[in-house]
Amino acid sequence: MRDFIIFGKGDFADILTYIIEQEMNRNVAAYMVNKKFLDVDSYHGKPVVPYEDIEDFYHPSEYAVSLGYEAHDMYRTREELQKELLEKGFIFDNVISNTANLTNAHIGVGNIIMQNCLLAPFSKIGNGNVMWAGSQIQHHNVVESYNCIAPGVASSGYVKVGSHCFIGTNATIKNHVVVADYTLIGAGAYVSRDTNECDVIVPVRSERLVGKSCFDFGH
Repeated sequence: MRDFIIFGKGDFADILTYIIEQEMNRNVAAYMVNKKFLDVDSYHGKPVVPYEDIEDFYHPSEYAVSLGYEAHDMYRTREELQKELLEKGFIFDNVISNTANLTNAHIGVGNIIMQNCLLAPFSKIGNGNVMWAGSQIQHHNVVESYNCIAPGVASSGYVKVGSHCFIGTNATIKNHVVVADYTLIGAGAYVSRDTNECDVIVPVRSERLVGKSCFDFGH
């Protein structure tokens, strides 16, 4: 099987390296970064090479690529990078933890699916999504492309999520809800109705009870 080249170096690249080498039993051959960030020759004992000249170091047909760079622009940069690398001829294999449950799910390319994620039967996800540990996509869900699904997210049946959405930790989405493109859902939110493009959905903020002690409540 093809070795991986990871775009980026840092904590997210570290997570991908762990899943690829320890859980998928495949090898990371090298890391690549933009020339302006090329400040070391090696990372985890593997070469670090300039992204702009990657074809001079590694032939595209012989390596798989994964993006170890999150991007904080609703994953628009991730989409651009994936398209550029596909045009160069590289292949995007999915990075999937061996603890993920993907029963009868349809999965695109370039996705990262971490520990204990669930893709229930008849669910479908597109390309370039990141599913963090413990997130659950239930039956007959459709998740398009380039979404960040944080730890503990739970959707009910027949949910549709567009592209370039951020769904925060422990958010819950009611059945049959449509989450429009570029929706940002905050941690702990409950989404019970369809969203509009570029909506921001956040829960009521938890408050510290001033003047109260835990002992005042008898627990």
